[in-house]
Amino acid sequence: NPAADNVNIFLAEKAEGEAEMKIYSMEGNAVWSKTYSAVPSSVNVSQLATGVYILDCTVQGKKYTAKIIKK
Repeated sequence: NPAADNVNIFLAEKAEGEAEMKIYSMEGNAVWSKTYSAVPSSVNVSQLATGVYILDCTVQGKKYTAKIIKK
């Protein structure tokens, strides 16, 4: 589902610890990044332009990736 302001974060497995979140444009350019002390339940994407992005979340050396559609 397209997101307007917030993207909910659901990982396939339980992950604890510091979470590094990055959002990339489809061209591969990093457009946003933030490090959290724990995996957040959502990420605010209101500052992004309309389009399709890739969200990378790295926790304890494991990388999780998802596609985001910003409306």
